Amino acid sequence: MIVRRNSSAPDACSNCGEAIGRLETPQIWNQHIVCARCRQKLEASTPTQNDAAVPYARVVTTARPMLPQGQMIICPNPACGYIGEARKIPRGSVTAGCLLMLLFIIPGILYLMFTSGYRIVCPKCGLQIREE
Repeated sequence: MIVRRNSSAPDACSNCGEAIGRLETPQIWNQHIVCARCRQKLEASTPTQNDAAVPYARVVTTARPMLPQGQMIICPNPACGYIGEARKIPRGSVTAGCLLMLLFIIPGILYLMFTSGYRIVCPKCGLQIREE
């Protein structure tokens, strides 16, 4: 925001304290009169609304390092109650997919499309938690 002022009354910058010259236009920054140089510095140092919306991650330390493919689960089976890393099992057989691709192209493509992905299971009781 630019403010017009009376030329007889010199103003001082609320940030740096220097006098704002007669030919300079005082600027307003959060209800304070500042010079143009300080306004540029203040605008550059103030985070934008997009920066404020980014949630900051919390650092959590664990007793053992996490495996890249490991996912922590709590088994919903009341008899099991396992807490730890889940086991990731592929849904289809790569060998069967390749064999179907060699012999019958269309059924091979369909087999690989419908059996792609993984099943997440409990390593203790074998209960399927979810599919990916």
